[in-house]
Amino acid sequence: MNIQDTSHAIINNTAESVKLPLLADTLAELGYGEFFACFNPLSPRLQSWTRMRSCVPGNLRASVDLFLFGEAVEAGRLPPALLDLVPMLKARGLLSETAQGFLHTPDLVLLPVQGNWLFCQRPQVNPTLYFGDDSLALLMRSIPRSGKTALDLCAGPGIQTLHAARFADHSVGVEINPVAADLARINMALNGLDHKVEILCGSLFAPLGTRRFDSVTANPPLLPFPEEIAYPFVGHGGRDGLVITKKILAGLPVHLADGGHAQIVGTTLSDGILPTTLDTLEALAEAHDLGLTMSVMSHHLLTPGSDYFDGLVATASSNTDVPPAQIAEAFANMLQEEGATHLCAFFLHAAHRAVGGLQLIDVAAVDEPGLWYIP
Repeated sequence: MNIQDTSHAIINNTAESVKLPLLADTLAELGYGEFFACFNPLSPRLQSWTRMRSCVPGNLRASVDLFLFGEAVEAGRLPPALLDLVPMLKARGLLSETAQGFLHTPDLVLLPVQGNWLFCQRPQVNPTLYFGDDSLALLMRSIPRSGKTALDLCAGPGIQTLHAARFADHSVGVEINPVAADLARINMALNGLDHKVEILCGSLFAPLGTRRFDSVTANPPLLPFPEEIAYPFVGHGGRDGLVITKKILAGLPVHLADGGHAQIVGTTLSDGILPTTLDTLEALAEAHDLGLTMSVMSHHLLTPGSDYFDGLVATASSNTDVPPAQIAEAFANMLQEEGATHLCAFFLHAAHRAVGGLQLIDVAAVDEPGLWYIP
C-alpha cells in the first residue's frame, strides 16, 4: 500500500477530521517531539534519526519506530492512547495493517516543525511529496501578516501554509500534485487549522482567479539543470533554475494586495562571484513594477567532480534511463554555455513599487559550508 492508493479515498472523510488533532496531542504527551528536537532542526536526515534509535526510551520506541523511522510495528507495542487512534488512522489511510498484525505508514514520516505537525514523505532521492532543507529555510524567513491573508505556492505537504495559518485570518495553499494536495489537507486537519485554510489543486495562480493576498510564499522547483534531461519533478528549475520563479514573479502584480509582499526560495547559476541571472531578474522587476531584494547566500562549485555536480547527476540518474556519463556531459556543456561554475543559493523578497528594480544583499562566501545560511 502507498499514499497514492489511499489519499483520495480518505481525504473526504470529514467525520474523522476532528479526531486527527488527537494524534498530535498524544504524541506530544508521549515525548515524541523531545526525541526529534535533539537533531538539527534545519536539516531533516533519516540517517541521523535512525543512528540514535538505541537512545529512544522503551515507552516511546514503538511510536518513533512507526512514525519517524518508517518501520513496521506490532500493534500491541503501541501505548494504549495511541492504539485507540489506530482505527481512525487506518480509515484516513495514514496507517496500514498486515495480516500478521504489523502497522506501517504509506512511506510517510510525521515531524514536529516549528510548532506544527507535518506528515511528509520519508526523505529519499526522488520525492513526490517534497519537504527538505529549502522548505525549512523559507519557513525561517517567512513573515505572515497577522489578521491578513496568505498564499503558499508549490505548497507540497503544506508547511508554509500551516505556518501562515497561525497568524493570518485565511491561508491558501496551491499545489499541482493532487496527492500532495490531499496530504496538505490532512496536515491542516491534524493541526486543527482546516477551518481557516484552503488547499487548491492546480498550477500556480491558475485556481485563484483574481484573488489578492497580503503575503505570498513559494518554494518552486529550483535546481538549474539541462531541460532535455529528466530530473525529479519537484526539483527541475530549467537551465537557470528560474523557470517557475519567472512565472511567479509575472503573476504577483495581479495577486499581491496593496502593501503585500512575496518571499521565494531558489538557486541559480553563478561564476562564483555573482549570479549569472541578475539581468534576467532586473528585467522582470522592471517589467512587472516589482521591487526585488535578492539575498545571495552561497556559491558552491558546480563543475565535474564537485559534490554538487556529481550529486545532481546522481539524482537525475535515478529518474531516467539515460547513462550517467551522458547526463554529466549534457550538464557540463550547459554550464559552459551559461558561463557558470557555481550553484548560487538565494532568497527573493518582492513588493509593489511604482518603478521596479533589483537590489542585492550579498553575504555569500565562495565554497564555505552552508547553503541557505551563513555558517
